[in-house]
Amino acid sequence: MIGAGAIGITTALTLQRAGFIVSIYAQDPPLQTRSARATGSWTPDSRIALGEAVSVRFEDAWRRLASETFAAFQAYTSMTSRPVEWVDRFVLSDTQPDPQRAEFDRRDSHGFFKCSLHLANSSPLMSFIPRDQSPFPTPYAWRSRSLTFNLGVLIPLLLEEFQRAGGRLEACTFRTPADLSKIRERLIANCTGWGARHLFGDKSLTPIRGQIAWLPAQTNLRYGLLYGDLRIVCRQDGIVVQHSREGDDTGWNDASETPDAEEATAGLKALATLQASMKERTRKVPMLRRALNADIF
Repeated sequence: MIGAGAIGITTALTLQRAGFIVSIYAQDPPLQTRSARATGSWTPDSRIALGEAVSVRFEDAWRRLASETFAAFQAYTSMTSRPVEWVDRFVLSDTQPDPQRAEFDRRDSHGFFKCSLHLANSSPLMSFIPRDQSPFPTPYAWRSRSLTFNLGVLIPLLLEEFQRAGGRLEACTFRTPADLSKIRERLIANCTGWGARHLFGDKSLTPIRGQIAWLPAQTNLRYGLLYGDLRIVCRQDGIVVQHSREGDDTGWNDASETPDAEEATAGLKALATLQASMKERTRKVPMLRRALNADIF
């Protein structure tokens, strides 16, 4: 196995359970991979491919595998360390839902594959929060629950299971396909993710979505929020703040890894404005904060 990100480790575990003896070769340790700093949201069809490139066969396989993995994740939700947990998700809007959906789709000029409707049973249906019960300043607000992966806990847990079953993790850098000759095993699984673009010259891998900013974790905050261009996910290891000014087109084919202070600041300002409005609203009507039975500040 080459690659020690979340996909690499879970693939290695899957192979172990099928009876294979597995070694992982990777340049970065698991908690320093890109996937360790992902949002941690359960979004199995999130920009994995362009719609025009997806066949019926792929879609059928995707639906089957997504359903199986979703079921497997449930075993982790009962653990006290909360590697995977159900959290509240709020969607806020200043407009009726149909216009909001149209605006969201309009800003996806590339036509990403979207198939979450086929997994309708994987999350509770969204419920509308009546205006007189909502602490949010927007005219419309919905509440649901979604799986969140606390990757700082989940990845070490998976790695421990892998090594306990006899798996071996070895630091190794591959700069060209010829470097794979360093591996003594004859069967190789490629889980290099973004690294495959450089290692194998796979130009079909396209960076998107810009960057993610992080705030220090707050143990009393356990929710996710979507409001226009702003996305918030509260995890055990930090608060994810993402400001996607161009919707799903944000960061298209921008491979720069230089932190964008302007983009991060825009997201924090949007969050601060929303939070100030929420505090003012709940100050005037204190019962609204209690109505959701959750600390959303």
